[in-house]
Amino acid sequence: METSLLSETVWSELLLTGHAAIDATHRAFALVIHELQQANPASAAASIAAARAHCEDHFAEEEEPMRRHGHSGADCHAVEHAAVLQSVREVCAMDVQDVATVHRLGIALAEWLEAHTIYLDSALSQWIVRRRYGGAPVAIRKPAALQNAC
Repeated sequence: METSLLSETVWSELLLTGHAAIDATHRAFALVIHELQQANPASAAASIAAARAHCEDHFAEEEEPMRRHGHSGADCHAVEHAAVLQSVREVCAMDVQDVATVHRLGIALAEWLEAHTIYLDSALSQWIVRRRYGGAPVAIRKPAALQNAC
């Protein structure tokens, strides 16, 4: 799916952290969330399975270097990831023909992704860049009025 099809409630350039890998993973997550929000009875099971797989991979990818390098926020970050993953797994275990539940999960994940990115992943981005390069990440964002242009 193209990023141009993302729901405005899922992806915004405000979610850019300035770390290319984190930002790419978040764009991919936004696509997964969009699929949850648009799920129908025929696509619900695949959408929730994709969400579970993405969360498992995404969270492990973030947590491993934090633990390996002693990031001070690693435990808090991991606890938040675990709670989200538990919620996704609970929906996986339900009758996913109930698309309203899948849609609600998509809405909840979109809200969570925004808050999590702004508070925890932006700090992680700064920590990685400071540790690796001795500087701070830069995120260049279009003004809101231009985000859908070109």
